[in-house]
Amino acid sequence: MTSTVTPLVAVTGSQPPYIYDLPLLLSLPDGFEFRFRYHQMWVSNDVLRELECSPRNVVRRPLIVVFHSQEQKRLLPLRMCSVIGIDKLGPLVFIRFALGPFVKVAPEVVLAKLDSKERKVESDRLSAIGRRLINLEKWDLAKSLPEGRYLSLAAAEVSAVEWPRVDGANVQSISSAWAALAALLMNEDRLFQIPMFHLLGFQELNGDFEPPKDLGRIYTVGGITGSTPRRRGFRLVNGKRYRLRVLEWCETIKGSARRAKFAVDAAPQVLTLEGSSNLVVGGYDVLEFLFKTVRPGYTELSAGVASVEGHAEPGRAQPESRTWPMVYTAQVPVEIRHNWPRVGALVALGAVGAFVYTSLPGKLWELAGLLILFTTLGSLLEGFVKFSSEMRDFPQGGRVPKAQ
Repeated sequence: MTSTVTPLVAVTGSQPPYIYDLPLLLSLPDGFEFRFRYHQMWVSNDVLRELECSPRNVVRRPLIVVFHSQEQKRLLPLRMCSVIGIDKLGPLVFIRFALGPFVKVAPEVVLAKLDSKERKVESDRLSAIGRRLINLEKWDLAKSLPEGRYLSLAAAEVSAVEWPRVDGANVQSISSAWAALAALLMNEDRLFQIPMFHLLGFQELNGDFEPPKDLGRIYTVGGITGSTPRRRGFRLVNGKRYRLRVLEWCETIKGSARRAKFAVDAAPQVLTLEGSSNLVVGGYDVLEFLFKTVRPGYTELSAGVASVEGHAEPGRAQPESRTWPMVYTAQVPVEIRHNWPRVGALVALGAVGAFVYTSLPGKLWELAGLLILFTTLGSLLEGFVKFSSEMRDFPQGGRVPKAQ
């Protein structure tokens, strides 16, 4: 990282309810929004002063998310992010940030065993960096961190942390980076039998992936022009079919059996689910959901796992998943745009119909021209009606469906 601005460091932990954020934090693609909240007693005085004097200077500042495990006694940098907004509300500091790349982890840990030396060495290396970032090299990490250290300015040079930049459409590099980091977290007690996911995104049937994009548009309703808030999500083309692909990994000591259902839901008038392989039945899988885009518009696709079936392993009283309020839930913004090549083809076909009707002699040609014109005009009018409906609905935002 070459920026001269001192990053913020935001710490999340292994204790409830903070541990419940971890699977979601790792699952979302780059650019998606996340948020933390802290009581002011856990925020450093430097950050509080900056919020009082020049809060705008905090926006767009780099932010490093660090995971504190009291059970494993470590501080692991997770993702490099960017602050979107920060507010001091009563006793709370509420911070929103855009997720960025995963910390670089040695790829060998993916193939190493759960409690192997290779994973411990890599965990210790990253934890040493985490300690320096928060200036806690002598602190007993089995305890909560001191006051003012959960949201603070980085206390050390951050160049030791590597953040590999990957192309948003390069699914292999994204998957490898996620898997290497997830491997270091599999031995957390409270992640026992909790499957980890990563949303790879939408794939066209020809194999091409649609990378996340900034969504948002200008609209006009009743003569008033406005714009929707910009959000990170997926922009798909009307009339096409896509596979939503989701990586799943849940590694345990004895490979004990698990069974869960990964549910997805979206506004069916915009995005229709045609088929899925949504059962989580083992340690690793790629879940697929076949969607067809029905009409231009916006929706927030809901994805989640409500519960996980499992059984206890030696040395553990019960699967931790039985105590989780929700194993996993995510909202994925999706915008469907017009298929402009198809619209252009219809216009060209209509022009051909008009030429046939007006220029070629004979009743048969007139009939053929009229047939072409009525067919193309019917399709265009149908699209116009859908477009008008979209403009009425879009400013309200998509309804947020709940995971079943």
